[in-house]
Amino acid sequence: MHEEIAAYFFIVFLVFFGIIWFGFTRFLRNKANMSLPIEVDVGSPISTTDWATGAVNGVLMKGCLRVVSYNKGFVLEARKIFGGGKIWLPKEKIVLGKMTQNTLFKRQELEFISENNKVSLYGKLGAAIII
Repeated sequence: MHEEIAAYFFIVFLVFFGIIWFGFTRFLRNKANMSLPIEVDVGSPISTTDWATGAVNGVLMKGCLRVVSYNKGFVLEARKIFGGGKIWLPKEKIVLGKMTQNTLFKRQELEFISENNKVSLYGKLGAAIII
């Protein structure tokens, strides 16, 4: 009897957690202005970085963001488990901001704006943005 109650409770917990996770990741993906399909013909990728940390429109993504380089711009991709969003950043619309170097308490950071999107890339992700 107690095992059945525990099993039902566990199933309800998993379903509830899944619904909350799905809703939360969709909320963050929308706040970051990311979408699943990219509506621009970007061509074939030139290079792809490893997963690292960055912030898109105020949404910090620790270890789950990467840069895919194309001839005409860049795609920022989030890991699928965290919503799997993508955002297209055309090279001609990127306005570079400040670049800070590694210090004792802060890592290298590149800030830039592309159209209405504010992006901060940390460490090796910032080095992938070559204009």
